[in-house]
Amino acid sequence: MRKALVLLLGLLLSVAALWGSPQAEERSLTILGQADEDVTAYVLEQLAEQYPDVTVEFLQVDLSDGSTMTMDAMIAAGTPPDVYVDYMGRTSKYIDPAFALDLSPYIDAAEFIPGTLGPVTRDGKILGIPMPGGAQAMVINLKILDAIGESDFDFDNWTVDEFLYLAEKVKAETDAYATYLFAGNQSGDYLWFNWLASFGGRLYDPGDYSKTAINTEAGLQFFTFLQHLVREGLAPAEAAVLTDDDYALEWAKGKVFAGAWFPAWVKPYFDAVTKQGLGGADFEYRFVEFPRAAGVDSVPAAGSMAGVVVHR
Repeated sequence: MRKALVLLLGLLLSVAALWGSPQAEERSLTILGQADEDVTAYVLEQLAEQYPDVTVEFLQVDLSDGSTMTMDAMIAAGTPPDVYVDYMGRTSKYIDPAFALDLSPYIDAAEFIPGTLGPVTRDGKILGIPMPGGAQAMVINLKILDAIGESDFDFDNWTVDEFLYLAEKVKAETDAYATYLFAGNQSGDYLWFNWLASFGGRLYDPGDYSKTAINTEAGLQFFTFLQHLVREGLAPAEAAVLTDDDYALEWAKGKVFAGAWFPAWVKPYFDAVTKQGLGGADFEYRFVEFPRAAGVDSVPAAGSMAGVVVHR
């Protein structure tokens, strides 16, 4: 996290130079993004120290539906932010020469891992900055595992059939969800990416993003499996209208046996349910690889990363 802050701060300071200098009149810089209070305070403090003549405003993005609605609304109103920092799946929408500033003069491309700047580069112009992210795995609630008498279960190379065996026991013997699905907003992708990989499926073939590659036998097995989870009561019946907020709170309350999760999310959501008096946050957990269907050798971990775009 510290390295990510330093990288972001360096970029913002470079951009701030466009708006202010010791001799310039007072200017303003608007940053749209998502960050907790400590991160925001740190970035704003450093910017104020380096560029006291630049007034910086940090706006929190509205992620209630997982879309780019905040950014789109600001653009439609004619007041786009100067800097947009968010999940790369959203910021990449604005990696466009008509909108984004070429950042080539402000960064040293050699400092980036080879290949990471490729997706944000157009005709030799670097129109965005990839930021560090994280990988996820399936997190197992060990308290529930113990409650169903399976505390010694071996998760190494486990299968989808074994997952369903445990899921049925959770359904029969506890009041928890075996797993969780939601489609009430666009953030649900980080759940089903993993399950798609469990069946050996993929969204695109390597190097070809002109059409999806999900219309395969593996893709059919994957969609059939999701339907099975809901129809058999192994995931919430109302999954179509639930959101990531519902999932995160239910997980932290100890009401989900197994699901996709980022290690960095554990403490924030444990803290959230504790502060709200919702219970939970009292169980041990373990991260494991997602189970695999027959014929699948391994299941890659789904990842996520952030991105930065500067309005030209």
